[in-house]
Amino acid sequence: MNEKSFFFTQLPVFGQIGPKTVMDRSVHPPRIQELHCVIDVLPSSDTFEVFPCIIFSGRILAALLAAECSGFAVRGGLFEASEIFNELRQGSPIPELRWCEITGVPYKDDLGLARQTRLIVSEKAKTVIESKEHDGVTFTLGEQVPTDAEITASLFEGAARVAEELRKKRRRDS
Repeated sequence: MNEKSFFFTQLPVFGQIGPKTVMDRSVHPPRIQELHCVIDVLPSSDTFEVFPCIIFSGRILAALLAAECSGFAVRGGLFEASEIFNELRQGSPIPELRWCEITGVPYKDDLGLARQTRLIVSEKAKTVIESKEHDGVTFTLGEQVPTDAEITASLFEGAARVAEELRKKRRRDS
């Protein structure tokens, strides 16, 4: 049994892979050589995903580096606002963002990928992520990555709880 605690993460999505991305599509997940990321919505989390890449804000990246977290390499990338973003945000700039290639071994390093696309973080990395904006990021404790069916069930359970809270609020307000 591993002495450290590890968590499977589910990350929000605020954009998409842009047309200037250079990638090898012959493998799954695609191997990114140069990232072009088009941001559609102002990120409400300092950690998010644009498949198959993990994106960190400058401030979460600085915190992860200061905490000496292992298992990632900072990569370059071109981050641009989409037309939708510009319409909604009226030309506001996107925040400082960085693509971080996850290089760690899951359940050993502070950041690792299980099943090639599932971000696994240590307790230390989780604490750092939670110290910054992390709206939409969920953590599940465990040594095994949940199956797709378990992830779907968890998402539906969460949606059902939110719907029930909204129903209760409407009843109170009426």
